[in-house]
Amino acid sequence: GISTSLHDLRVRYKPVADFDYNPDKPVISTPIQFNYTGTNNVDSWRWNFEEQGGAKGNSSFISPQYVMQQAGILAVHLSVKNNYGCTDSITKYIVVDAGINVFVPTAFTPNGDELNGIFLPTYENVAAVELTIMNRWGEVVFKTNSLEEGWDGSYKGEATTDGVFVYYIQAKGYDNKNYTFRGTVTMVR
Repeated sequence: GISTSLHDLRVRYKPVADFDYNPDKPVISTPIQFNYTGTNNVDSWRWNFEEQGGAKGNSSFISPQYVMQQAGILAVHLSVKNNYGCTDSITKYIVVDAGINVFVPTAFTPNGDELNGIFLPTYENVAAVELTIMNRWGEVVFKTNSLEEGWDGSYKGEATTDGVFVYYIQAKGYDNKNYTFRGTVTMVR
């Protein structure tokens, strides 16, 4: 009958394990979505995740998620099995970046028109920051440890003159590593 041929089909064709994941370039502290793409004659899935440096995880979902806590290589091992005892497995190695990014505006205009009036870098995957801004004589005109606080162009309560200022950003990533960014920003009133 029908059930016998289905049974034969499931036994005759060995399951083939495979998967893909997104995003293509995973970063730490952001979920990586795994999608099972193997054959459908499978009844159980066993995922093992192993980070370089020790952290491990596992899942029996068809398409699990995993979050890396540090930059490095993630080994992903998938074993599949059907009710007839046929198995297959595959391992892929995924490079996960710290994904730290600091986008710094090159100019700002603190002239009271509410547009682009604050110098505030955009931080991605930054756990802590120290932003320092100096004038051309090396005086510190602004300093903050807040990821949300920007510079309005004033110094000691007074508006500073137009010109080029040096910024120095010391950022600590979610990977516990320190990163330094420096450059200049032009203030135009």
